[in-house]
Amino acid sequence: MVKIAVVFDTLHPDWEDADYKKEVDAKVEEAEYDVGRALLAQGHDVLMVGVADQLAPVLERLAAFQPKLVFNGCESFRGHARHEYALATVLEMHGYRYTGSSPTGLLVARNKSLTKKILAHHEIRVPAFAEFRPGQKPVRPSELRFPLIVKPLLEDASWVSRRLPWWRMMGSSRCG
Repeated sequence: MVKIAVVFDTLHPDWEDADYKKEVDAKVEEAEYDVGRALLAQGHDVLMVGVADQLAPVLERLAAFQPKLVFNGCESFRGHARHEYALATVLEMHGYRYTGSSPTGLLVARNKSLTKKILAHHEIRVPAFAEFRPGQKPVRPSELRFPLIVKPLLEDASWVSRRLPWWRMMGSSRCG
């Protein structure tokens, strides 16, 4: 039996381990509950720790539990996906062994433009792209052909599909 903490972003920062384990037992379908359920089924000692706006409660729970491994399921911090690297940084600074990418890997992977430039430097083919800064009028470079996929530089792609249609980004009033 190994002591494993499952850490994840939550909408319930006031919940304790027992509250999350009720969700695990009720077979609620969320990745963190699935991970906890699988680890418990294998006989591991599992602590479920939700992360929201404050790190102190997370660190207190981890310090009290003393896990051999932290399963890092955090995809954001304080509601921002661009801060995904923050928890990995804190876990690393406190000497915890954790799953997932390093803080540097998460930062690089989050920046789509930088990632594509690194891949291209190593002669790995990537689709053509253009980068536009906030407030800058986007002008489609001639090497980019329609249809285009528009993504925010430092956020998840789902953000764009709900808030900013690509045809407005490209200066057109309609799709087609």
